[in-house]
Amino acid sequence: PGLQEGSFGMTVETAEIIADGTGLTPRVDERIIEVNYGAWEGKTFAEIMAQDGEAFHAWDARRDDFIVEER
Repeated sequence: PGLQEGSFGMTVETAEIIADGTGLTPRVDERIIEVNYGAWEGKTFAEIMAQDGEAFHAWDARRDDFIVEER
């Protein structure tokens, strides 16, 4: 068992908090990234579908290059 973290932002901060409480040493894993979902941040898929179904389906079809706009 270990503690992996991404190389920036919240992943580093979260890993440091966990490390302080557990004594584990974080290891950077470049595959771990942060994603910003813009106006969808903090919402469930059901909430997004109800509020912005067309954009959700477009995102679902092109997850690698779709940008969620801020509102």
